[in-house]
Amino acid sequence: MKKLFVIGSLVVILLLATGCGLWGVDRSLTGIVTDKDLGVPLEGVGINLDNFFTTTDEAGVYLFKDVTRGDYIVQAVKPGYKSDSFEVAITGEEILNFTMEATKKGSVSGIIADEQDGSLIEGALISIGIKETASDEEGEFLLEGIPVGEWTLKIQVNGYAPQTKTVLVKEDIEAEMEIHMVSTEKGGVKGILTDQKTGNPVQGAVIIVDEEMVETLADGSYQITGL
Repeated sequence: MKKLFVIGSLVVILLLATGCGLWGVDRSLTGIVTDKDLGVPLEGVGINLDNFFTTTDEAGVYLFKDVTRGDYIVQAVKPGYKSDSFEVAITGEEILNFTMEATKKGSVSGIIADEQDGSLIEGALISIGIKETASDEEGEFLLEGIPVGEWTLKIQVNGYAPQTKTVLVKEDIEAEMEIHMVSTEKGGVKGILTDQKTGNPVQGAVIIVDEEMVETLADGSYQITGL
């Protein structure tokens, strides 16, 4: 009888393991939702897993924990975007990413110029996510097909400090911007100071440019760098 009891107990345990999954196996579903045009994560996307619901965080991530083994229909929903759905079999720690396409789009245009002298800058790289363009010889740029919403515009060009700007894109409207770049290249000034009447060099005169100060040498020369 004892052997039969042990065998019967093992059968029950195996049946429970088959029905509930292997011990120590966590069953979950997670993933990242991104915008199709920009490749950036989407926050606030509603994710439906049969009767369960959650939303994506600021990194575009969603998570369902302790999910019962089985086949499911997963749907992603967000206003202004086409809904998307997939079938998924959950047997362990599953990953399912979504790429959603916006139904409402606009554009961003502008001019890139030097903050100091106002000269137009050609070849500046302007981007929102993976969508990018470059300013032309007149410093102008245009980004089309941008989903409606608030996005971060990045501007980069050699010799200037990179910038980020927040831009609000509206449907079928071109958002216009004027961006002034700050140069990172340092220059200087030098010369010779002479007496206006005699033409002789002036020694020991103080030359001040912004916060930099230097005295002229015996030959009247001076130089200030790092400006």
